[in-house]
Amino acid sequence: TVLRVTVHDGRNLPAKDDNGLSDPYLVLSYAESAEVKTDIRKMSLTPQWNQEFDLPVWSDSAFFKGIGEFALDVKCWDWNEGEQEHSFMGASQVEVGHLTIDGEQDTRWHTLSDPADPTSEGEVPRR
Repeated sequence: TVLRVTVHDGRNLPAKDDNGLSDPYLVLSYAESAEVKTDIRKMSLTPQWNQEFDLPVWSDSAFFKGIGEFALDVKCWDWNEGEQEHSFMGASQVEVGHLTIDGEQDTRWHTLSDPADPTSEGEVPRR
């Protein structure tokens, strides 16, 4: 069983680079699944990703109570060329029950937040 996630876009992302822009990418994970990453969108505060990922769901566990048991973790990072450590832009947990089920979409936006910087905010859609 897999959880299929489509990452469309982002908006109002914080500027992390000296040029007033960012080079954002998202890191997604669900429960104990491996992380997946979107492509980097250079020099953008409104990135368009339009990427699809399949995250494994371990439904054979005796402790698994259904797909809605865990949230989808979404972390947004600013890529920094030549640096090992990229700049954190924000994170969110998306309840899986709010995602598409059999073609019906929930198109609300979900806020990314950074507890270390309350003024740093952006959004990704729940679709």
